[in-house]
Amino acid sequence: RVNLSDLAAKAATPCGFLLSIALPPDWTNGWLAAFAQGLGADARLFEIPLLGGDTTATPGPLTIAITAFGSAPRFVSRAGARPGDGVYVSGAIGDAALGLRLRQDPTLGAALSTVERDALLNRYLLPNPRLDLVEMLRAGASAAMDVSDGLAGDLAKLTRASGVSAQVEVAHVPLTAAGQALIAHAPALLETALTGGDDYEILFATGPGFAPPPGVVRIGEIVAGAAAPVFSGWPASAQKPTKLSYSHF
Repeated sequence: RVNLSDLAAKAATPCGFLLSIALPPDWTNGWLAAFAQGLGADARLFEIPLLGGDTTATPGPLTIAITAFGSAPRFVSRAGARPGDGVYVSGAIGDAALGLRLRQDPTLGAALSTVERDALLNRYLLPNPRLDLVEMLRAGASAAMDVSDGLAGDLAKLTRASGVSAQVEVAHVPLTAAGQALIAHAPALLETALTGGDDYEILFATGPGFAPPPGVVRIGEIVAGAAAPVFSGWPASAQKPTKLSYSHF
């Protein structure tokens, strides 16, 4: 699903994927059958066939690598945003990062209902690639990427690639009711929501006159300059981020 999110952000239709899996000595037929069943269910759901790959043994740990391929009549890069474009994001931001925090510290969920807690945990555990937005991106996005490492940091990557900057209103960033409830209990988690990543929503820029469909929200504007995007309107109860996104290294 993470691979499919990358394809969606480039306005590409899935064509197929390769799977390489290295199994440690303690693998079982039951585990492998469950893995294959889950992978096959998603391949059918998203209409993307397994084309091939490699299966081998390893002393450990289990290693799985998936490479997905797609096709796009118009490739939407990160580098096309222009001053005056609106900055938009799909869905809601922050739930996955907040779900990870709940897994790390279950006591944070004490103020949440079971439904709210499960909603945050599920957003972390099961990404939803936004392939439903491919046609919209093809029709008018000047630049796009998925939100994998955090909204603030990923927007900085997009503006850097485009040679521009951006201004964003924090109050315009869409949050779910569950996300809002947890942040109300622990205001410092607003930074986590905007910088933590794993949302797999689509962040994109497009020109004036764009009418966003339901579930897509304008959060700011592309402006001239080379500075990092400015996030305005941080509430006094929440600390401004010291780093913009998750770092893999």
